[in-house]
Amino acid sequence: MRSLVAITTVFGFFLIGAAFADTNSLAITDGVTCQYNIPDTLDVGPYQINAGTTFNTSITLSCRSSIATTITATMSSDQYSLAKPTPRVTAGTQKVDYNLFLGMGVNQQNFGGTPYIHNFNFPSANVPAVVLTDNIPLVARFPGGQWVPAGKYSDSIVITVDFQLAN
Repeated sequence: MRSLVAITTVFGFFLIGAAFADTNSLAITDGVTCQYNIPDTLDVGPYQINAGTTFNTSITLSCRSSIATTITATMSSDQYSLAKPTPRVTAGTQKVDYNLFLGMGVNQQNFGGTPYIHNFNFPSANVPAVVLTDNIPLVARFPGGQWVPAGKYSDSIVITVDFQLAN
């Protein structure tokens, strides 16, 4: 198993602009490389006190292979751990709870408690190599009813991406 670790600061309230700069590449074996692109900073925008706020972006995973194989990408985060049971953005002593999800529809799950698994299937050898790319939705939901003063709220999330060849 080969791992890439992304440390990304996420969720700046009332900020302008977002940088999508965290891209890393890893050679898995001869003829196979994989990479990810995770937003480095996200601008959630103003928090809607009554309705709450939802922010959508994505994590891009891609693998390039010239051999027949299946590559499993497993993503996990430090959210929903014993040290961080409820994700929160903070500004000083003020806190806003949020939920973080990966995927869409029936495949959507909390991002943290259970690793998110995505497979890339290369059924045959290819010359030149074939690149498969998928955008995995990343959704942050900030429930309404959290009365906090305006300000710059932030949180840090450690995201780990493991790529593994099928046996």
